[in-house]
Amino acid sequence: MYKPPGRGFLVGKSIHAPRQAAAPAVGGLDYLVLGSVYETASHPGGRPIGAGAVAEAAAAATVPVLAIGGVGPGRVSGLLARGAHGVVVKSGVWGADDPARAVTRYLDMLHVEG
Repeated sequence: MYKPPGRGFLVGKSIHAPRQAAAPAVGGLDYLVLGSVYETASHPGGRPIGAGAVAEAAAAATVPVLAIGGVGPGRVSGLLARGAHGVVVKSGVWGADDPARAVTRYLDMLHVEG
């Protein structure tokens, strides 16, 4: 499992293409957030990069890659199988009728215990 350095905080970067995950581009970073993987209301008209991009970025990166953009609970396991270390969600929780239940669904898909 990835263990970040002991400086008390993590530093990440948002990327939008697998080539941006290459080692020279991520020097000093602890993680990358890649997306938008799927269509999402927060970026109307944006062009999703697709789940294949997650696999490419994860293979190229020396730090964990988190997937963002249109990631519902049903898509989590597929993204993990493609090498994502985890997912970042916004509307899947904020837009839910029961945000606490939504978080629990995501955690269940990530196999994280609370």
